[in-house]
Amino acid sequence: MRKRLRQMDKLIRLADLREDLARRALAQAGHALSERTRERDEAQGRSLALRRDQAERREILRNPLIGSAQLRGQLSAVLTTFEADRTREAEARKIASDAEAARRTAEQTLIAARFDLIQAGRLTEKRRRIREPIQTALFRAAEARDELEAEEIRRDLPAPQGGMT
Repeated sequence: MRKRLRQMDKLIRLADLREDLARRALAQAGHALSERTRERDEAQGRSLALRRDQAERREILRNPLIGSAQLRGQLSAVLTTFEADRTREAEARKIASDAEAARRTAEQTLIAARFDLIQAGRLTEKRRRIREPIQTALFRAAEARDELEAEEIRRDLPAPQGGMT
């Protein structure tokens, strides 16, 4: 019986460790989610700023060309610049998209960590419930043994003698 109680104590400690690890994983997943969200927001901000800057630059490059027919050679350079701008914008959008995907992955990790914590807590509680009757039975057996020993001692003692001289 004591062996079973020690075994349950070890299992409870193991379940407690699992629960603690699940709590740590949950905290790490929460931190990762906030980091991925911050990174996504920054990437989206950079992408938006790049689009604005390049739109302004394209507008500036267009204006001199409209009034001057002599700048045909520069038209090709401007068109190349526009294409490069579009490429950079696409890259910025992809970075923002990748950051959003990483944020979603971090969110799923957080959900999984919450689930693991709940499972670890349930396991700990289950093991504690299993341990209680074993401990109670062990305590009652010890009490019964003590009572039996006390009864044997009382029987084995000689009866007190009534007369003293």
